[in-house]
Amino acid sequence: MPYCLTFSDFEAAAKSLWSTASKKSPRLLLHYKNSGEIVFKVTDDISCFLFSTDQQTDLKNFEKLNIELMRMVVS
Repeated sequence: MPYCLTFSDFEAAAKSLWSTASKKSPRLLLHYKNSGEIVFKVTDDISCFLFSTDQQTDLKNFEKLNIELMRMVVS
């Protein structure tokens, strides 16, 4: 599973995946308590995109991305 190096790369990949298969693309947020690492994952069972971070700003960016993806579903 390839990790995206920057959040902007992950955001672009997640949006493109979500636009093609929104009903089959779950978004996951995994928190590893021991290391303080957060992993964001978007998949459609064929392709998978991951982004790992330990920064609070990336968590806020993920929240904004999640809102944008939900708006894409509604509109």
